[in-house]
Amino acid sequence: MLNQYLYSGTSNASLGSWLADRDNVVQVDAPASGAVVLKVKNAAPLCQLPEAFAIAANVPITAAAGPALTFTCSAPSQVNAGAQFEVGCTAANPGDLRLFQVEGVLNWLGQPGGTSQSFGNLEPGSGITRTWTMTAPFSPGSYSLRANAASSSYGESFTGEVTLNLTVQASAAGCTYAAATDSLSAPATGGILYLNIRTEPGCPWSVTNLPAWITVSGASQGLGPASVALSIAPNAGAARTAGISVASLTVPVRQLDAGACGGSSTCRLVALPHLAFGQGWTTSLTVANARSSTTEFSVSFFGGSGAPASLPFTGGVGPRSVLNATVAAGGLRYYEAEDPALPEQGAWGLAAVDAGVTVHATFRRRTPQNLFYEAAVQPVAGYTQFSLPFDATLFAPASAQVFTGIAIANLNPLGTAQVSCVARDENGTLIEGGTLNIPELAPLGHWSDYLFPALMGRRGRLECRANTLVAAIAIRAIGSDAFSTLPVSGD
Repeated sequence: MLNQYLYSGTSNASLGSWLADRDNVVQVDAPASGAVVLKVKNAAPLCQLPEAFAIAANVPITAAAGPALTFTCSAPSQVNAGAQFEVGCTAANPGDLRLFQVEGVLNWLGQPGGTSQSFGNLEPGSGITRTWTMTAPFSPGSYSLRANAASSSYGESFTGEVTLNLTVQASAAGCTYAAATDSLSAPATGGILYLNIRTEPGCPWSVTNLPAWITVSGASQGLGPASVALSIAPNAGAARTAGISVASLTVPVRQLDAGACGGSSTCRLVALPHLAFGQGWTTSLTVANARSSTTEFSVSFFGGSGAPASLPFTGGVGPRSVLNATVAAGGLRYYEAEDPALPEQGAWGLAAVDAGVTVHATFRRRTPQNLFYEAAVQPVAGYTQFSLPFDATLFAPASAQVFTGIAIANLNPLGTAQVSCVARDENGTLIEGGTLNIPELAPLGHWSDYLFPALMGRRGRLECRANTLVAAIAIRAIGSDAFSTLPVSGD
């Protein structure tokens, strides 16, 4: 007994079918235009193979074996830590019917998700190559990439899979690099920013991709750790940003416009890496002025995608993605953002404040038992390398799981951030499978999580590297209620 299926040869749409319930002469028909594919398939397990059959039709019939999918990929066998490299994959159809909507996915082995690309429809005998740009982990070692291709054509699944093994080696023969500026911004009046480069003694570096308004005061290349003075020209126009290069890193340098902080020459940017609101969460913002005069400030808020995030401020302020205000001499401004009707959301803030003005945030959770827990968010200037302690053991007095949560903000408005974190145990040994799956962060994007299965039952340290400036905060939580901040050490 045989089943029969009709499909459009141009769109892959199902046109009709007849499912066998007896061994007999059967008919399947459907209105169609263009090429039509008839698939004949045994009605297993009812029939015994092989089974002969004959087909009669009122149009010419050409026998076909069907489509097929072959999938091959290539990548460098060795790459430098943190470097970008290309992976090329080719999907081909050696069969004699069209293969529809071939999709390819590439990811590091053992990590969920991945980056997908479409190969489209593949005609018989054709092939298409797609290229992925990947960023190597920042920790040297052996890694594997897994590439998959799949198509559903004429009711059948066609798949291909490739595993690529590669070695990540320390850049520049054992050299690793971290960089940060002493401030996130320069004022409109210009001045000097210091770019601090961290690397091993004897490792070469150079500062490149400088715009016309930034020059290096001194040497623009050298060996080993260094502090490089960047001379910033005055800015009579709008705020501007440049992405300068140090080794494989991109360091964003911002210059404010003349109106920032009311035109003060000591205005600067600082980051608040995590805010939370919606459901039972409230974010508060405190701005304190130790100056002898009233001063202006502003805070901009960004969500996970890097787009502006509107915080639901109370007290008549209303929803704001940018908060512009003044604070009196010796005074303080306090704001709260909460709305239990909104879904739980995370964001981060970028504040422009004058010297002598401090800003910090707290995020507070109200539990179903009407208890309140909160943690403070201190301002940071950003870094490309940071570390923090973690604890994912059981808190015995309460029989509660301890969690370590991390939030990271991409401070680069010009490019994405690739962040790699590896875990070491209490003895400093790398934990197997302890590389955190952190997605690529969009420009000004944000990410947070606290569930890391490979760390469960352990204590240790997380070592994180990024290809651009980021800001991070860590949270220690006991169960689902009590939490506090953890120190993050940035270089």
